Amino acid sequence: MVTTPFEPEVHSERTAHLLTFSPGIVIAGKFALQRMIASGSMGTVFEARDTFVERNVAVKLMHPHLASDPQLVARFRREAQAAARIQHPNVVTVLEVGKRRDGTFYIVHELLTGRTLRHVLETNPRRAVGEVLSIALPLMGGLAAAHACGIVHRDIKPENIILSVTPSGELVPKIVDFGIAKMSQESSRKGLTHFGMIMGTPHYMAPEQAIGGAVDMRTDIWAMGVLFFEMLAGVPPFDGESPEEVLRKVVAEKPPRLASLAPEAAPFAEVIHRALAKNAADRPPTIEIFTEALLDASQGRHRPLFVSAIETTDQITLRISPNLPPLSALEREAALPPVVEEEPEPPTLRLSMTALEAPTAQARASLGQSEMEWRAADTITVPYEADRAAEAERSLSVNALRDAIERARMAMSARGVSDDLCARMSLVQAIAQCWLGEYESAANAAHQAFEHFERGTTGWHAALGHMVIANGHLGRKTVMSVSAKELMELDQRDGVTNPAHLVSYCRLVVFAVRLGQVRLAERLLERAQRHAVRPGDVGPFVAAWLDVARGELSLHRGDLTAYLQRVQSAAELFTSASDIRNSCLQRSNVGNALLQLGAYEQAVVALTESIGVAEPMQLALVATAKANLGLALSYVGGLDDGIARANEALGQFRRQRNVRGEAITLVYLSRMHVVLKRLGEAASMAEDAARLAEGIPGVRAYALAMQASIELANRRAPEALDRAGEAMEILEGLSGVEEGESLIRLVHAASLRAAGRKADAKRRIDEAQAGLLAKADRIGDERWRCVFLRNEPDNAQLMSLAKKLLGS
Repeated sequence: MVTTPFEPEVHSERTAHLLTFSPGIVIAGKFALQRMIASGSMGTVFEARDTFVERNVAVKLMHPHLASDPQLVARFRREAQAAARIQHPNVVTVLEVGKRRDGTFYIVHELLTGRTLRHVLETNPRRAVGEVLSIALPLMGGLAAAHACGIVHRDIKPENIILSVTPSGELVPKIVDFGIAKMSQESSRKGLTHFGMIMGTPHYMAPEQAIGGAVDMRTDIWAMGVLFFEMLAGVPPFDGESPEEVLRKVVAEKPPRLASLAPEAAPFAEVIHRALAKNAADRPPTIEIFTEALLDASQGRHRPLFVSAIETTDQITLRISPNLPPLSALEREAALPPVVEEEPEPPTLRLSMTALEAPTAQARASLGQSEMEWRAADTITVPYEADRAAEAERSLSVNALRDAIERARMAMSARGVSDDLCARMSLVQAIAQCWLGEYESAANAAHQAFEHFERGTTGWHAALGHMVIANGHLGRKTVMSVSAKELMELDQRDGVTNPAHLVSYCRLVVFAVRLGQVRLAERLLERAQRHAVRPGDVGPFVAAWLDVARGELSLHRGDLTAYLQRVQSAAELFTSASDIRNSCLQRSNVGNALLQLGAYEQAVVALTESIGVAEPMQLALVATAKANLGLALSYVGGLDDGIARANEALGQFRRQRNVRGEAITLVYLSRMHVVLKRLGEAASMAEDAARLAEGIPGVRAYALAMQASIELANRRAPEALDRAGEAMEILEGLSGVEEGESLIRLVHAASLRAAGRKADAKRRIDEAQAGLLAKADRIGDERWRCVFLRNEPDNAQLMSLAKKLLGS
């Protein structure tokens, strides 16, 4: 069923004016109306064909008789402005807004295929916890994007949520209908919504809405709390025979205990009830903090929720002071959207002297404000009028990476250049080269910057972080150990006095895990989390990095849904921080998470979209995305395309000297060649992968397991057992690997069996099955669990062998 961002509300008394719009009419010279989908109080929605770009869209046309009412015209325009201002995959996309000759407006939306959440709940009011999270968490990302634009929706309800189905079958929740949205600047200036006016839907209205009071983003947090409650319990928290009775309960009565109505939702009950606090000040202050608390609850974490400083007096010294300056634009690893020359540059991109002055108290109130995160005055010690330096930094900010490198080189080649300016320009080069995948050059430039910045400053941390990134991709474990020691000594001596310190910890966590230094990574993450006790203590950029670090460890531990949730959250937070490069990277990781869950078609879509954004930006992450895409394509029948994509990735990794990427891509290619019965080529690739990954234990174990599987296919059991045994030793030493764990365990058991050691084979396959089922049990959504066990070929074969050997 095709559903548009509009809830049907058809009344016979409105039919007269519908004659104005009918199929066959062309709007704005290009939208040919095809069929009416719905009609409501403000307008009529048609499916239409955009004859200019050859696509189907939804066109919402304002009823002509409303053109004489300025308030209603303003409301219709406000809906268009609000929805168009928000760019988010879980908010309906506005493609165009226009005004007809009769004075009425029209809005062109994307055409959504799917059902409203209300229709779904009518079929089955009570939903499983995993399904609720898969619907609600993306919606909360959409609300975060709206709130970042100064927009409060004010009418979040199941009727305004479309469970859109993409052509690939992926379910994408979308927020629609911003008809009564409040925009922080517009409404206060124009008086579109007056204090005392009640607007909303009774069951989902916050107490302040019900009494006609002032609303803000916490009003939407209340509505999300109601949605969570209703989906988990099967009934809304407040109900009654009339709207008046519902509103009375909303204002005066406590909701039923969620844990009593839905025991399986008990881990989330405290968080959801806090969102339903009568006093808005007692709710989570932002949707991001609400989301973080839900993620923690889903993973069994029991940190204090939204506590005050008085309640955590003993922990205050462990947190960053809220008066710290935000991070600086100079070292900011985050990318800002490219600026077309003909368009005016956004004010936040202007590197003026005022941007470099000491932050105001208001600017310091939150760590890591999105557009100010890397603008710390402690890195600027030369006049900012140094034109070439300013040009280099601006080029980096708009993602002109080659220009940034060249302009930085020119700035450093000038006569009488200070050490501070050289450090800044070396850092510009390091950041640009990291994103381009030129890791050797990046490592050298970052080291040069690191040597010149004052220890502990934002610039020093940025240089250290990019040393970690570059050397991590080059497989240099020693740099991780030395950098970790440096950070921890600084922590012990001075404490964490700079939010960039947390980012340095997180970057180290990621690459320590990838290079097999798991215990070191766990210690570093524990330190980072200790200094950020509450989600609200850090801005979106730092919070995103914390999610990246947690996600990396979740992946290592085999908790794939936690990994998926963390990288999705990180992508949203980086987007909030105007960091398109890191956001794109994490969306690529979403594709990787889907790949490992066995959701291959969804992975193909996510990875293809990520490549579409990253490739024009020349980001090195394209190679990883292409490698993952190649494997995903091979699993959905596109073997030739998969090999082609993986070979493209292999060439890019070799140019980057990224040994880890090269090794794991060779494993993927080896798998594809086995399917084609090209065992000689497959064996050669697996051997090369194992050699390259000598210092990367997780990847080496995966390559050795691939070698063992080929030896088994060639009926060489002793050789297979040697390779499989070494892979198993690595796995047990690491307590898990990023990829290939099921293959390692499966091949080890099969090799034991082929060598005649049947009792050992049974024991090992029993352990493997138990471990796999335990990993599957961490997946909250039953549908994902089934996909994971049945679609992923190694998992399916492991379960098949277990059934054969164990009779179960």
